[in-house]
Amino acid sequence: MSGNSKESSSLDSFNALHDKALQAFKAGRLVDADALCHSAIECIPDDVGVLNLLGQINLGIDPLVALRWFSKAIALSPTLPNLYFNLSLAHQASGRLDLAIESIRKALELDPTVPVLHAKLGHLLCLASAWQEAVIVLRHALKLDSMSIPIRLNLAQALTDLGQIDEAEAIARAALFLNPKEANVHRMLGRVHQLNGKFDEAANCFKAAIKLQPKLAPAYFALAYSKRIESEDRDLMEDMEALIQDAAVPRTDLALLHYGVGKGADDLGEYDLASKHFQLANEIAFNSLVGHGGRYDEMAELEKVSALISNAPTFESLAPVAESSFSDRPIFVVGMIRSGTTLVEQILTRHPEIESAGELPYWIKAMHSGQNVESHVLGYEAELDRVSISADRIVDKMPLNYQALDTVLRAYPNARIIHCRRHPLDTCLSIFTTPFRQAPNFGHSLDNIALAYRQYLRLMEHWRSILPVSTFLEVDYESLVSDPELNIRQMIQFVDLDWNDRCLGAEFNRRPVNTPSLWQVRQPIYRKSINRWHNYAVLLAPIKNSLNLDSSL
Repeated sequence: MSGNSKESSSLDSFNALHDKALQAFKAGRLVDADALCHSAIECIPDDVGVLNLLGQINLGIDPLVALRWFSKAIALSPTLPNLYFNLSLAHQASGRLDLAIESIRKALELDPTVPVLHAKLGHLLCLASAWQEAVIVLRHALKLDSMSIPIRLNLAQALTDLGQIDEAEAIARAALFLNPKEANVHRMLGRVHQLNGKFDEAANCFKAAIKLQPKLAPAYFALAYSKRIESEDRDLMEDMEALIQDAAVPRTDLALLHYGVGKGADDLGEYDLASKHFQLANEIAFNSLVGHGGRYDEMAELEKVSALISNAPTFESLAPVAESSFSDRPIFVVGMIRSGTTLVEQILTRHPEIESAGELPYWIKAMHSGQNVESHVLGYEAELDRVSISADRIVDKMPLNYQALDTVLRAYPNARIIHCRRHPLDTCLSIFTTPFRQAPNFGHSLDNIALAYRQYLRLMEHWRSILPVSTFLEVDYESLVSDPELNIRQMIQFVDLDWNDRCLGAEFNRRPVNTPSLWQVRQPIYRKSINRWHNYAVLLAPIKNSLNLDSSL
């Protein structure tokens, strides 16, 4: 056989194998597709199309393997934007948002005219909590493709994260006008209604989404968290349990369904069933965290807290570093997550002279930035100005700022700090049973939650020992819900404002809430969450002794 004939035969074999691999990939037979691609590259080792297909196949099997195939394809053809887009997907699946963003930026350098690249960058920036840049990017994407529903949905999501709920609603409604049969549009509009406390409207949107797409697991989850589940909602519970058994449901969506069933069972008082599903949800979420490098490192956290304590300034050594440092405008509400910080924020912002900045990540980033204190003050004042130039007080409700109080106090020696405390077992249980959008690295393991809680106690004991009562106020959740007026009056006096009766109606606060407590804080203050941990005594038994805490606080 001549050389040309051999080459032709090899090419025919390659083409046949490539076509079969592509068909297998489209049919979801990933293992078969992978094997066929490997046979194809034996015929032609450096075909970029097959290398790219191998990467796409392995995105659903092993993202690290996908990274290698995409990287090899890029080495052969470094000017193809779609390869960098796929590389970004692999980095994202591997838990490296920074590299995923870098890859998309490279794709945009090669071709800035592709709307989907801008949309993907905007989505990744949202995941990285860079919401302001995400909005800029997504607005540009929408100019390039004004009819795109996915871009509108991403933009609406970014705007909700920025607290610009009215515009997010307008964009969601425009998307609904463009395509009233798109389930995710109804789901996004439902999310907007949730944030605004309009739970009946939200529930109707989620039901509409489910009707259009009966296997849309996030819509079932959102519906379960938009109301208190009653006995007449058994069909919703059964539908979620049936979807859990559906092999077509993505694993990440399974976690949402388990949370949904767990929440419903909790509402119904079926705590054994709730425990089972909360454990399954956390198992899925924990494996995702670990797989993405999010494992909790007990020794690293211990050393970090020890360093924070040893390096912290004495209160007497603190002095204003800039004119703004004298400001009593910021109020810092801190504490372990799920300790009542959202409730305190809702109460405070009922006062006509107090606005909310939400949960600003500013000081958590500032403590690692290496910038001088003056720069921190200037940057933070700009953040507060974006919230309100005229407000006398602005609440920064980032719970984890308890880790950054050193940096905060160096910038604002006269800062008002409200520390929210709650029964430790109720707090740990609430962390474990809460479906966070971006969970802390200790959030899905009871053992790790207990370890992180111990380090939190160490650090707060230090601040309690050195800060004066004019700067540091502690509010116990149990006391707050048992005697609201007494505690609320203490808080208003602490931030040096005159009393206002509006503060007694936190459930009437109409400001958007974008935390896991968005449903609870719309309800009148009640005591049902006190000693909730008793319902889960079996679940919590392994860690109760390890906490070694006075259960009465």
